[in-house]
Amino acid sequence: AHKAEILHRVISFAEESHSFDEALRLSLASMQELAGWPLGHIYLPTESQPVVLMPSGIWHGSKVAEYGKFRALTEATYFSPGEGMPGRVWNNGRPEWIADVHANPNGPLALSVGTGIGAAFSLPIKVGARIIAIFEFFNDKTASPDYDLMLALQSIGAQVGRVFERRRAEETLREQAAALAETNERLEKELEERHRVEEHQRLLLAELNHRVKNMLAVVSGIAAQTARTSRSIAAFNSNFMARLSALG
Repeated sequence: AHKAEILHRVISFAEESHSFDEALRLSLASMQELAGWPLGHIYLPTESQPVVLMPSGIWHGSKVAEYGKFRALTEATYFSPGEGMPGRVWNNGRPEWIADVHANPNGPLALSVGTGIGAAFSLPIKVGARIIAIFEFFNDKTASPDYDLMLALQSIGAQVGRVFERRRAEETLREQAAALAETNERLEKELEERHRVEEHQRLLLAELNHRVKNMLAVVSGIAAQTARTSRSIAAFNSNFMARLSALG
């Protein structure tokens, strides 16, 4: 019943949160509550190349303030694929449990320097085939693998991944719709501008036609008047050109 309640809460948090970080933070808090371990943390893949795991700064637990040294070491530690517990989980996509970090040669670097950590557990959060986060939990005592807990956290992690996948698809659709709306708005403005330019050109052509017709009428009038007062072709040419020059 408690697992079902946690699962429902995590899914609700993931769906209702306003940001990816907020959803991760709330999911970690609920999963850490189910695990009952005193400390939880999230590693995230970097967005730039080369892609490595970086500490997220997202912590939760009943004794967060007591692990200052361990948190400082973690915040300064990045992992490549296959390196350390987070890197191995990231690389193979499977959860990992370290019952005694001091007796395990594969324990994370920061766990072997007397920071009060006894056991560690880590699992991936997947969106489709892509791992978007590594959740890790720490105990101040050694702890043998609890397979029921591992399965419960895996189940919750899988549901969280599906929620994020759906949210990512919805965000992609919203982004595409926004881009389409922006494109439509730009095209409408361009069409309006084109219509404005075409209307302006139509008015200019109409004005030009009107002026040319007026000018032709004036020239025709000059030619007719000159013809009536000229006694020869030579006189007509001389008088007509003089009047055109005066008109100009």
